[in-house]
Amino acid sequence: MNATERTIFQSVNSAFKPYVRHISLCPQNKIWSQIVKTNVFISNLPQDISEKYIMKKFEKYGKIKSLELKYKENSTCVNICFFNQKDAENLITNVNNTTINDNVIKAKFSKNQALNLL
Repeated sequence: MNATERTIFQSVNSAFKPYVRHISLCPQNKIWSQIVKTNVFISNLPQDISEKYIMKKFEKYGKIKSLELKYKENSTCVNICFFNQKDAENLITNVNNTTINDNVIKAKFSKNQALNLL
């Protein structure tokens, strides 16, 4: 690893240490990270659901860091960011394929785990 690569690695390691479980170098000298999965995407929620209801309903699975509610034409979805991966896993296990007001909701890890860096 040359001096520039070492500087970049140290900067990334310092900046993201609270958010990533592990940062190391691949054999090709590229920075690789294993991001802790704390973001859950829940879809097919009722259109009239509120942020307050979501917080009350899902905070029993763990402390919620943030959430983003999105209203669509026929349904509503939410991205929930937990403080740790175990809580996110717990929510997915217990909520996926359950119903809220006759809507079968889907819960899975969000594709965008970078949200937990905000």
